[in-house]
Amino acid sequence: MNRHRAPLFLVAGLAAVALLAGCGGGDSASPTSTVATGDAGRSMLPNSGMTLADALGLGGTDPVLVRAYLIVDADGTARLCDDVRESRPPQCGGASVVATDLPPGLIEGLESAGGVRWSNGPVQLIGTIRDEVFVNDPAALAAS
Repeated sequence: MNRHRAPLFLVAGLAAVALLAGCGGGDSASPTSTVATGDAGRSMLPNSGMTLADALGLGGTDPVLVRAYLIVDADGTARLCDDVRESRPPQCGGASVVATDLPPGLIEGLESAGGVRWSNGPVQLIGTIRDEVFVNDPAALAAS
């Protein structure tokens, strides 16, 4: 097994154990963290996931669980960012990728100013990264 992929399998395994034990996102998530859920209503362990920089370093096509800030520009382009610059509205800092196939409820719940929407804290999503684009895949969470 590739040593860089071991943390992904560990995170996926821990998420599966938590789901089987009945531990969902629920009230245990910190107020600055948004826990994404899959189509089946399953959720990930609060505050889990890797940085975008680490996910980009994997270079594979396997699903990854990322924990990043979400910023949606006025033109509707969504980006995941490892960090945000303190401005109004915030801008991406650190590693970032365009994000697609996001659940509408996630975007509707974001803060907004000047036509830009953003998360106050990191969001957790599972999907694949291809050519600097993160493709959200809630089915991967349901399958874990």
